[in-house]
Amino acid sequence: MIDGAHALGQLDLDIASLDVDYYVTNCHKWFCNTRGSALLHVRRELQPSIQPLVSSFGYKKGFVAKLEWMGKCSLLPLDGYVFSCCTKQPLSYGTI
Repeated sequence: MIDGAHALGQLDLDIASLDVDYYVTNCHKWFCNTRGSALLHVRRELQPSIQPLVSSFGYKKGFVAKLEWMGKCSLLPLDGYVFSCCTKQPLSYGTI
């Protein structure tokens, strides 16, 4: 597992080339998003090992669905991430 909290905005990051099982990074600093927003990469064959703390809407609908809506939580971090990725210039090491 790699805790890449600040690498997202400081390095030209290619997670696939790292060949890691798990990679976690936050979005509140470099994406100017709310605290608590993060990205999780899990190697495909290990995805069944990850379970949400709260079973909710998408529990039996695949890996992403079971983690993206966990009961009573704010969607603001997700909205902020989508906004920062889709409405501004592409984020890369050279654009920060």
